[in-house]
Amino acid sequence: MSGIPRQGFPDCPLSWAPPYSKIDFAIFAGLRNLTGLEIDARGEVWVASVNGLGHLVAGSIDFIPGPGPRTLDLGRWGKAGMQICYEIVFSGEVVDPNDRPDYIFNPSNDGWFGAWGPPQHLGQARMRAIEEGLPVLRATTTGISAVIDAKGVVRDHIGMHRADRIDGFVPQALGPRLFARMGHGLTALWAIALLALSLVAARLWRR
Repeated sequence: MSGIPRQGFPDCPLSWAPPYSKIDFAIFAGLRNLTGLEIDARGEVWVASVNGLGHLVAGSIDFIPGPGPRTLDLGRWGKAGMQICYEIVFSGEVVDPNDRPDYIFNPSNDGWFGAWGPPQHLGQARMRAIEEGLPVLRATTTGISAVIDAKGVVRDHIGMHRADRIDGFVPQALGPRLFARMGHGLTALWAIALLALSLVAARLWRR
């Protein structure tokens, strides 16, 4: 989705017509509260957020945070952790720890990513499978659909821009991996350990 919306504000001379896209959305969502500015994927400032201005979409309301990852009990088809499109890329934010699913379902439309995006999106899904110890089922209209096991191995897939189907069984889930239990606390521990090793190496090198 791309276009050129024009936005004006009452009692404000500011009027702007920036391009927008789904790629810009991720940049916008991550930086708007830190900077007060809307920034696109090329690093260009769109408009200062003055007195609460600068919504992602036109209107008097804006997007609000959702409840976080949720698990759907599908009866005989097991419990599915739902991650829509881009949501699968957020490490540590894809599974409800209080209601652990049997697998993660990731429906998406990857066409707007171009040729380079779908393989990266698939790679991110594989990382989430490894981190959580859960299989991931990807169903895309134009990208790469795949069955990924709990170790991140792609068991079967359908290539880009192909109409097809995959018949088979959902791979077995594993127990919660270390990252699933510790989250980004594990990331912090690794960072501290690597920093300590680099300081020791630097001191030894100076000798």
